[in-house]
Amino acid sequence: MHTIIKIAVVSVLALFAIVGVVSISNAETWSCSYVWRGEAEITVLKRSGNTFIESNGVETNIIFENDNIIHLYNTYGFTYFAQVLNKKEKSFSLVGIDGENDTDIITGKCVVN
Repeated sequence: MHTIIKIAVVSVLALFAIVGVVSISNAETWSCSYVWRGEAEITVLKRSGNTFIESNGVETNIIFENDNIIHLYNTYGFTYFAQVLNKKEKSFSLVGIDGENDTDIITGKCVVN
């Protein structure tokens, strides 16, 4: 009886390990550095289905993707944020548009895992 329980426990643990490895290998993460107001900053975006979750917890939607780029968007208040992840150059650009007080364009290099 103990042998059957041990085999069952090992099988379940092996299944969790396999599922964990598959999940980790499918997780696309962009770690991007940039300068904002004279300070070096880093943002991390992790793919979750048709969205990316940013390091600050903001969910950013994918509106277009091909072999070269990913276009992302989200809104905060009245501001629309447009972001481009360049797959070939491993870089990103981000701008916030609200019609009156648009943000500066932020650009930076990224490491993609």
